[in-house]
Amino acid sequence: MDSISTYSLASLAWLTTQGAPLILWPSFISSLLGEEYHQSNPLEHYYARSLGVALITLGVMTVVLTGSVPLTSIPDDEPIPDSPYTTAILLLSTIHHASATLYAYTRYNDSSQTAFMIAAFASGALATGGLLALLFAGDTSRRSKTGIDKDTSSYPFTNSESYRSKKKAAKNK
Repeated sequence: MDSISTYSLASLAWLTTQGAPLILWPSFISSLLGEEYHQSNPLEHYYARSLGVALITLGVMTVVLTGSVPLTSIPDDEPIPDSPYTTAILLLSTIHHASATLYAYTRYNDSSQTAFMIAAFASGALATGGLLALLFAGDTSRRSKTGIDKDTSSYPFTNSESYRSKKKAAKNK
């Protein structure tokens, strides 16, 4: 499993962990978040369930659009093609997790409730993973087949043990 699939499945797991209680027990969640208990109204139920469905939908979209789950049947001998939407959905889900991190952290500073710190830590870890996946995973256009990066300069240090210089020295002999 590659890093993009790992990120998308971890994102689905976290978003499902957040969304499922909102769908199943909206009045329980609203009573947990309030200072004092009050009877929740149908509008609070609607908003809680809508948010739960939206969170789970974002998680499923992340898994499907990154190509972690192939949408067509492909024989085993053929490689799975890359999804053209991978970068876009990684960017959107990373922005979501980063904004959720900021919100949970500010709520933690206001209320000092441990649940907000746990949410900030989990969303922050996913935002970091998404950023790393955006930067380093999946894109092979900058890598050469020999493993030598032709775009790197040798300033301020020279690589006296490089493969290229050894190859040139062997040719000249």
